Amino acid sequence: MEEKTSFKLRSAAKEDAPFLARCLMEAMGGEVMEREETERDRRVLGVLETLCGREDTLYSWQFATVAETESGTCVGASIAYPGAEYHQRRLVSFGLAREIITFDTERMEDESEAGELYLDTLAVLPRWRRQGVGGLLMRRWLRQAEETGLTATLICATDNAKAHRLYESMGLRDVRRAFVFGEYYQKMALIKG
Repeated sequence: MEEKTSFKLRSAAKEDAPFLARCLMEAMGGEVMEREETERDRRVLGVLETLCGREDTLYSWQFATVAETESGTCVGASIAYPGAEYHQRRLVSFGLAREIITFDTERMEDESEAGELYLDTLAVLPRWRRQGVGGLLMRRWLRQAEETGLTATLICATDNAKAHRLYESMGLRDVRRAFVFGEYYQKMALIKG
């Protein structure tokens, strides 16, 4: 019988930037965790690592939580930031990532705003999926929102019914459509009361 692995969560450190970059790319649909890296992957990961290693970007290590095994192996991460500084951090982030961006940043709506704790990124290494790691990261984010008095928000692809059902099961509800990254997403929020 296989022994169940237990996981712990910790706040990320600047040194986690390379792992956070891989999680960010995975969340963006790069599926870099499941295949051999290409030259383009390495270029994109380099830019994302820069973004994750800084303190003035949306994807800063300061906003990240890392999930790891008891022995310290990183297995997943989330990035959730307060929306109050979203627009300024977006300008810095997209400016630094200009070479890898494939959508019109001028037409994109702001994903987050003041009063929100926005879950931007959540990714788990393939080997560790379906073992509760994603749920641990999501619950941490919801607790952080509650503790800080911010509303927990995220966007969900309109064609991702499975993720939408998961978010609804955690109490999130549709609040509006948002045009980001060149397409429409469903913005969801934890509505209290």
